[in-house]
Amino acid sequence: MKVRKKHIELIVIYFISVSLVGGYLIKTSNGDYISAVAILLSAFIAISGALITIYFQRRTAREKNTLEFQNDLQENEDYHKNVLLINKLLANHKDDYIQGKTDTMDVIRTLASPELVRSEEAVALRDVLNKWEQAANAIRHGLLDEKYLYSSHKSTVLFMGVWFRSFIKERQKSNESLYLNFTWLVLKWTIRRDSFENDETRKQIRAVFKQLNNIKHGKIKANQK
Repeated sequence: MKVRKKHIELIVIYFISVSLVGGYLIKTSNGDYISAVAILLSAFIAISGALITIYFQRRTAREKNTLEFQNDLQENEDYHKNVLLINKLLANHKDDYIQGKTDTMDVIRTLASPELVRSEEAVALRDVLNKWEQAANAIRHGLLDEKYLYSSHKSTVLFMGVWFRSFIKERQKSNESLYLNFTWLVLKWTIRRDSFENDETRKQIRAVFKQLNNIKHGKIKANQK
């Protein structure tokens, strides 16, 4: 809401400034050019208005899509059942992990094996990851509000990024394009999670974000490494 109010204030200032500059140009122009200046000013204001309208339409659509995604997560019973099933799997191996008998990552990794790929747990894990892969893809294309989803779901996404990484890497052996958008989102949110107070660090983080946004097929160009 504060961001929208700030944008409106900037737009008002922009149009006032354009009007003042335009009025000054018309007043100081040679009589032969007044009509031309007035036409150009009118066209410029009209184009600016159209672009601003498109911007707010896209912003409204993004907010609508985000709310629909949020409501779907809250009301989707299958999604919640899948999450509970995965949490149960992790909890069942918690004691073995603590005692050093097994690595929880290995338990998750085995769900990508041919023997377990069709198991109930594997299907649940894929469904949850697919949900967030779609969300990450929508975020990358500006269809969902990343800031809102980050504030609401960063813990969930980062948890999945850590614990499900072994499963993702195993699946990517046969198809390296799987879950690339989700991996991108986890990396970006991991960087964003901490507070950066130093100005130089902020610049570096912005540069990293720019590189992340330019990733194609899971790779960064050589000159960005």
